[in-house]
Amino acid sequence: MPDRPIRLVLVDDHPIILHGLQRLFEQEADIEVVRTCIKIPEAVEAVRSLEPDVLVLDLKMQDGHGLDVLRALAADGRLCRTVILTAAMRDDELAAAMELGVAGIVLKESPPGSLIDCVRDVHRGQRRVDLEAL
Repeated sequence: MPDRPIRLVLVDDHPIILHGLQRLFEQEADIEVVRTCIKIPEAVEAVRSLEPDVLVLDLKMQDGHGLDVLRALAADGRLCRTVILTAAMRDDELAAAMELGVAGIVLKESPPGSLIDCVRDVHRGQRRVDLEAL
C-alpha cells in the first residue's frame, strides 16, 4: 500500500450514482474520496483547490460536458490524472478526451472492480481504456 491513500475527486450529476461511487471507494483502504461534485464549476474548483491524485469524471452532465472540466483546468495549465466514467462515448468525444490527457475510460455498465482497478492504474501513471467504450 502507498504511503498515503490515493486522493480522489468524484464528479457525477446524478446524486444516487455519486453516493454509490463514494460508498464504493470508501471501502478501499488505499483510496480517499476528498470531494464529490454534482456540477461542473464545483468540479473545477475542487481540482484547483484540492489537487487530487485522480479525478473520476462523468462525461455527460446536466450543466455541460464533463470534458469542460478538463478544458478549464488545461486553460490554467493544471493537469490531473483523469478517469472518464460514461454510459457511452462517441469517437469525437474519445478523441477530445485523449487530447486532454484522459488516462482511463470505464463504462458505467462495467463491474465496480473495473473502476477501482482503473483508478489505481491511472494513479500509477498507466493508461486504461475499456475497449467496449471505443
